[in-house]
Amino acid sequence: AGVQLTDDDYKALNDFSGYLDFIPTQPFRWLVSCPCKIIALITGNQFGKNENCIMDYYLRVWGRHPQKHKNIYPDDKVRVIRFASENLPGDNENEEVKNTQYPVLKRRFNPSWIAKDITARKPVIVVQPQLPKVLNDGRKIYAKPVQFEFSSYGQSTQSQAGVQRRSVYIDESAPKDYFDEQIPR
Repeated sequence: AGVQLTDDDYKALNDFSGYLDFIPTQPFRWLVSCPCKIIALITGNQFGKNENCIMDYYLRVWGRHPQKHKNIYPDDKVRVIRFASENLPGDNENEEVKNTQYPVLKRRFNPSWIAKDITARKPVIVVQPQLPKVLNDGRKIYAKPVQFEFSSYGQSTQSQAGVQRRSVYIDESAPKDYFDEQIPR
């Protein structure tokens, strides 16, 4: 007799479909095995850079990244990740979508983890993994949400100064003043 899956089992599997559909490549293995704080991926078009980077962030949020210092733990104070690109999500130029980070994040991250999606006024996705940390006495605590903040190179560098970010993912080449402002984050 085969194993029978319940509706809850199917729902849980579908929730992880973005993760389970990902096929790791050798460049992905290099990315997640790199202990460096600053990494540059120099690739051609259609290489899969966003897929690899988003899955790297998936592992960080899930607390399963092979580089332990990159994991986001329940007690970490800085829980905002900045995604920077030429345009904000939803901004189109001549029908070509310039922000490709957002659709990949939406496709790969578990739908049940996305507590709040972006809006026109606030380009931030709030992710809340439903994974508890079990304390020594058996109590479970849940981590505070992680925020993925989208920013564009057209925003003033002053508007982004003075705040800490856990990580900054810059897609494509950024203007020098924008790039220089991200380094201290």
